Amino acid sequence: MTPLPSATFHLVVVTRYLQRDLFDSIRDAVVPNGAVVYETFTVHQIALGFGPQSADYLLEPGELVARFDGFDILSYEEVIGTEAVARLVARRPG
Repeated sequence: MTPLPSATFHLVVVTRYLQRDLFDSIRDAVVPNGAVVYETFTVHQIALGFGPQSADYLLEPGELVARFDGFDILSYEEVIGTEAVARLVARRPG
């Protein structure tokens, strides 16, 4: 994997994708005061019977917010409805 360029992006958006070895690169790629918007499936998706079914592609409860420890968490939720997802908006401290 080639890491993202360091301190380059004001905004990083990730949706419906989970590759755990990218978290450090994503954190590092955001400029100070830049933001990350991230949404993807949680392990509760398995019970809904569609979408990703492998734990390799599903977040554990609280995992997403923990991956951005040290960032300012502007919004975070984990929901189970028609889909089971975790959503985060976080700002890298300046």
